[in-house]
Amino acid sequence: KIVRRYTETFELRGRKRLIAAAGVVVDALTSPVKVIADDAVRHLALRPVELSLLDEAARDRLSGFLLGDRDDALVVRLVEAIGRAKVQHLVPLLEKLAAGHTNKAGAALRSLDALGKAPATASLIERLEDSNENVRAAAAHILALRAASDGKAEEAVVRVLRGSDDPKVRSAAAEGLAAGGDREAIDALVHAVQRGDEASRAAAVSLARIGGDEGIDELEQTVRKGKGEARAAAVIALGTLGGSCEGCRRFLQDQYEHHPDESVRSLIASVLGVGTEEQR
Repeated sequence: KIVRRYTETFELRGRKRLIAAAGVVVDALTSPVKVIADDAVRHLALRPVELSLLDEAARDRLSGFLLGDRDDALVVRLVEAIGRAKVQHLVPLLEKLAAGHTNKAGAALRSLDALGKAPATASLIERLEDSNENVRAAAAHILALRAASDGKAEEAVVRVLRGSDDPKVRSAAAEGLAAGGDREAIDALVHAVQRGDEASRAAAVSLARIGGDEGIDELEQTVRKGKGEARAAAVIALGTLGGSCEGCRRFLQDQYEHHPDESVRSLIASVLGVGTEEQR
């Protein structure tokens, strides 16, 4: 039935055809045939501009679907796509989704931020204690983006980087700082790197991007004397600077030749795109 209705839209022309086709895809979201429903979610996530074409009835059907029980990765991608496509008329839906404690609530927060409609700082700080990890991560990321111009946001992000036991949330905060350019959080980023867990890489990359000479010095010191994941994160972060930091490349080249740890030399070889000493 869905396929037949979609095919029938080919008889229409121009915008009328696009509106009708988008409405059929929205109807497919609730198909009892899982493969059809999932394909509809993928279609809209890849072509979110079609969501701007929906009439009021179709928007209501979309809202009913997204406010339902599904909270899987596909649905999260669809919610994130709304923000990327800047679909302003779906802001009320995003606000309802963001009030929840689900994976798609975190995606809704990010989309609201992309649309310039993110909650106030005080509300985001409260969401750092949410029961859902993705909500906490989204709140941390948005707070980090505004940290350079918002003292309360900066304080909250520093607390996350220093005190959170959740690597995903710390990673989100570090990535937000890199995008927002807040250099006042350098000490907190250094602390996050030195924890040596899965958040270290995001923290190290952020430190490389916004830390200036101080950040680079900290990363080089970590390569020399750090341990495990912290040291690997520092190598990768210095490598991301590429031609913008010739001193970083020279440092890595020197460490490739002289670092006592073979695993570090091997990682540096991969980052620099050179052969191993054995191959040479």
